[in-house]
Amino acid sequence: MIAEKLRKAVLKAAMEGKLSEQFDRDGNAIDLINQIKKDRGRLLSEKTIKYSKLKNKNVIDINIPKNWVITNINEIAFVTKLAGFEYTKYIANNLVESGVPLFKGKNIQNGKMNLEFESYIPKLVSQLLSRSRLDRKCLLTPYVGTIGNIAIFEADFEAHLGSNVGKIELFNHFRKNILEEYLLFFLRSEYGDAQLKRNKKATAQESISIQDIREVSVPIPPIEEQKRIVEKLEVLLAEIDRLEQDEKALKDLEVKFPEKLKNAILRNAVSGKLTNQNLEVETTEDIIVLLEKKKNEKIELIKSYNKQPFDIPENWRWIKIGDLGTMGMGQTLLKKDMVEKGDPVYSATISDDPLGYVKKDNNKLKLTKGDFVIPARGASIGYVNLIKVDEASSTQTTMYIKSYLPSISNYIYYCLLGMKKDVFTTTGTAQPQITVGLTKEQLIPLPPLEEQKRIVEKLDELFKIDLLNT
Repeated sequence: MIAEKLRKAVLKAAMEGKLSEQFDRDGNAIDLINQIKKDRGRLLSEKTIKYSKLKNKNVIDINIPKNWVITNINEIAFVTKLAGFEYTKYIANNLVESGVPLFKGKNIQNGKMNLEFESYIPKLVSQLLSRSRLDRKCLLTPYVGTIGNIAIFEADFEAHLGSNVGKIELFNHFRKNILEEYLLFFLRSEYGDAQLKRNKKATAQESISIQDIREVSVPIPPIEEQKRIVEKLEVLLAEIDRLEQDEKALKDLEVKFPEKLKNAILRNAVSGKLTNQNLEVETTEDIIVLLEKKKNEKIELIKSYNKQPFDIPENWRWIKIGDLGTMGMGQTLLKKDMVEKGDPVYSATISDDPLGYVKKDNNKLKLTKGDFVIPARGASIGYVNLIKVDEASSTQTTMYIKSYLPSISNYIYYCLLGMKKDVFTTTGTAQPQITVGLTKEQLIPLPPLEEQKRIVEKLDELFKIDLLNT
């Protein structure tokens, strides 16, 4: 996506000094590093931190301004975790329902803090484990699981490291030497992210070591330029985030638009808004008479406006789905009943392709051209399959309609598709399903025969458009 490419490009440019101006008045970052060494020495003498030089120093291939310096995180920050023995000895048996929350990997999501905590320890236990206590502003990052996911802890409440989360506490105890926000942006850049993941172990859960974090090389600008970089990145990345939301919305629209457009066209078609009606000449009476002859009983024409799903032209009529033909559930077929050649068998899927074939002798349904198969279970409920072969069958997870008048089946097919939400009402079971008894009582609009032909012709033409078939 464009937003993600922009985000990467902006962060990369910022870490190369191309997003900010360099001024002589800012001084040289080497002076900042020397000050950090002094502050680190003071913290060591006060036994506030522990420090050991790196055996291995990671090398970063990056061009930076002449007044910047490259150093390792170990030189500018105290990096630690909650040790395994500390968890076993002090944490595991002292968990409480409320107290000092433990930061776990799931509390760091997409560069932000998720403050819905699962585990807590007493304050006394947290104070005892001062090394892994969170009492200063710092960066938190999982070293098991979502490697490269980083967020800033503002130290605006008491907290403690949980399992598999490391903290990066900059040596800002006496003065602001390096901005946490600057280091966060660096670690989110391709330069930082690649280093964090360079030794990633591909186990059941990806992992790195705390030492891997310490060895990450960081370009350090003077503090005033750090401020300018952070300020500019906060503005630019916020704009990119908005662009990303727009992109996602557009992508969602691209995916959903063809289906929504198709549904809108079908709805207009079955409500008489897609074609012109010949009200004075065309009626539905001849179709009603034919259906009554096939059904061998009178059809109840629904005239109550309270029952009608929407308005239709004056010369149309509402009838029940059960007036279209005999209805029932498909036949029970076992795997051993299926053969390579025979009558096609349709199942509860969103596909016009058959599940397989059954021998003609085993085809108990004998569905024919113009009949319907409708999935009656699960997510495929309401998909309509119009039979186009001389003989077919369907499985027990489907509902069938054996049409009284196959000559109107093309219209009925589009009608059922356009009224899917109206006519296929699911029952409240663990797995959604539709029943014959409920479906046969649902209403559909019946136009005059000539009008049906115009509707089918128009829809056939429209649905040839590529956009509506994506």
